[in-house]
Amino acid sequence: MGSAPIQKNFLELERLNSLYLTARFAFDQTRKSVRKKIRKGEIDPRDPIILISENDQDHVCASSGHRFLSRTKYQFPRYLRETIFVRLISALEVFLINVAREIFLHRRDIFHSDQRITFPQREILSMKSITEIWSKVLNSELRKLQNKGFKETVKFYDRILGIDIGNSPVSIRLIQEMHDRRHILVHRLGNTDGQYRRDYGETQKILSVHEDYLLNSISSIKYFAEFLWNQAENVLKEAQIRKEHKDLCIEEIIIETLSGGTPTLIDPSYHFYAKDSIVCLADIIESTVVDTEKSIITIKVSGSESSIKEYMKRITRAANRGKFILHSRKRIRWPQRKTRCRLEDEIIESIARNLPPQPWPKGIHKEIATAKNISNTQASAAITKILEDSKLKALIGEDYKPNNTTC
Repeated sequence: MGSAPIQKNFLELERLNSLYLTARFAFDQTRKSVRKKIRKGEIDPRDPIILISENDQDHVCASSGHRFLSRTKYQFPRYLRETIFVRLISALEVFLINVAREIFLHRRDIFHSDQRITFPQREILSMKSITEIWSKVLNSELRKLQNKGFKETVKFYDRILGIDIGNSPVSIRLIQEMHDRRHILVHRLGNTDGQYRRDYGETQKILSVHEDYLLNSISSIKYFAEFLWNQAENVLKEAQIRKEHKDLCIEEIIIETLSGGTPTLIDPSYHFYAKDSIVCLADIIESTVVDTEKSIITIKVSGSESSIKEYMKRITRAANRGKFILHSRKRIRWPQRKTRCRLEDEIIESIARNLPPQPWPKGIHKEIATAKNISNTQASAAITKILEDSKLKALIGEDYKPNNTTC
């Protein structure tokens, strides 16, 4: 999994922190400059303070020098902190969405459900690849998440992604309060309501963002985001290989084009039938490397056995017809077919009893094959069946006798 969401979040937090500290310094320096000019008599403190913009338009930022000094010390920094705080919480919400988006990219199985999503037939038929449908499903899920509050986001992470945000080193109540404070600032300009005062024991009717609160919020969100990102990575590391990965076939071909154009069969928009399914090359193509000087193209494709077999059949046929030169074809990954165990139950049970406790030495199936006078393949299939059946697995090691060939 890439690290773009956490990197973007950390960069945003750093910029917001720097913005506040830089602006606060600028306010202090400007106030000192104006106060110095007032003392020297260069500015009449009763006159308005006028700023001239780049287009030479005058802007009165304070009706007098004294009011300007007051605003740059109290009002402007307060407005700045509130504005930065609102963006800070928005940055957290974007991060939460991006983490879910990143997990979906690698673990679509987590989002499996029986929920029905309706698409117009016109829209489905106009889609060029399955990834467009994935995008529709993902955006539908994330749109629901965006329209709900932080409490629902916590439930989504717990229920869908398997991440318990409650284990965060940063109090969830603290993060919730930040969200509620942002809501008060955005929708009520800081005027608290009864619900907020009851929830957080607040007595003040006007809510603001003090400097310590802002800087602590930036720090807390950074720790919270770091925890969440580590949890998201664990979701991927601890996940078992899905069946679709077990069945994934990967092949690589190297072809040489004979004309200046790109062969139709390697155009990502190329469609073909694999059994009863329509496959778009864009859905199975993993990488393409082009050497323009030698007209050599290396293509790696991955997908189901039927789709890869059908595509390779078409590649071979086109090469035989002189459409291009097929220099090489290599199977990088091709799942082994599971051999069916054809032994009787009594023999399988006997094999289980004659298996020693794990770990087994290399070639244990050959010893079993010799002892039971069966093929190595059937011995291996029997061992696989024993490991998949809890009752048979429980017999392993019972009455085992080393080098016993007459069981």
